[in-house]
Amino acid sequence: MIKHFLIGCWLFLLSSATQAQYDTSRCFLDNNGLYGLTDSAGHVLLKGQFKYCFGFVDDVAVVTSAVNKRGLLHRNGYFIANMKFDGIGPMQEGFCQIINRGQAPFFLRRDGKELHFSFPVDRCSNVQEGSIVVRKNNKAGFADTTGRLFIPIQYDDASPFSAGIALVKRLNNRQEAYWGFIDRNGKELFPFIRCARIKGDGAVFIKNGSVEVWLKETASAPGDVYRINIKGERIQ
Repeated sequence: MIKHFLIGCWLFLLSSATQAQYDTSRCFLDNNGLYGLTDSAGHVLLKGQFKYCFGFVDDVAVVTSAVNKRGLLHRNGYFIANMKFDGIGPMQEGFCQIINRGQAPFFLRRDGKELHFSFPVDRCSNVQEGSIVVRKNNKAGFADTTGRLFIPIQYDDASPFSAGIALVKRLNNRQEAYWGFIDRNGKELFPFIRCARIKGDGAVFIKNGSVEVWLKETASAPGDVYRINIKGERIQ
């Protein structure tokens, strides 16, 4: 059960880093089935010693030991963090998320220093636009990269900020979902809209003042799928 939980958390961390580009060109597999590291000229920096190397993002790679503990390796061959963690997300905006069994999630900076939240957290997203979606007791809010909560944990769901705007959900006392946008001050951009579900994975990408991939299906007319702009106006 615990193993499956950790695998699920690891897959979540990888899938949530949509902007990450992994470079595996410096990782090599030796005759013993272990990964090592070369420099830019192909010379060996570290002999094969890793069970897996997930590739470099911003010069930092997640590597796994023989006992499935993960650490952070710099492209130049030195450890930012030793292989002692159960799960590590990819480096994103200079931070990567750490998951350890029985502990609240926290972050490592690229200099190896730890960032812990000053309040209880069950789960959180990776860093995006300098903010983190934090979750506690099935509610969501937003923290910054100092660990400070800047939008209270009050929503029933939330997506990371994109172009300074985040998609959030509220449930009424009949468990009906209402969705809307907020800015970084927590201001609602329009009255929340009743909606049965979000098409796709719920990701939000703002471009030219409109929602590019957020599609809605109304509760009153299932199958009526359309797009809205950041004012809540139907555009398609």
